[in-house]
Amino acid sequence: MLALTKIEDHFDEIIESMAPQSPMALIETPARPLDINKLKPKSISLHWEFMFTRSRYETSDMNEQGRLLGEVAELVDAGRMVSTMQANLGSINAANLRQAHALVESGKTIGKVVLAGF
Repeated sequence: MLALTKIEDHFDEIIESMAPQSPMALIETPARPLDINKLKPKSISLHWEFMFTRSRYETSDMNEQGRLLGEVAELVDAGRMVSTMQANLGSINAANLRQAHALVESGKTIGKVVLAGF
């Protein structure tokens, strides 16, 4: 099970839907603590992925990050992977930031709203 967002809002349902001895992978930091004791009855393992672990700790497989990014670039170039960008509002400024917030707060956006120039 790959949980990408708001795991804390769906944790119980996700666990219920998972088979015993399944892996659960997270990429985000939950907004609220998770009760990982709920994983024990099904022996569900929890795995975190953080993009910068290899470079931060200079792990023995640090070059793997470059290989993975190259593979993603090939998939994007081949059209097999596409961006989730919904809107690129241009440079960051007060007007564009207000527009971005309005889009996201509408609850109707699907995908990313992008501002540039940070």
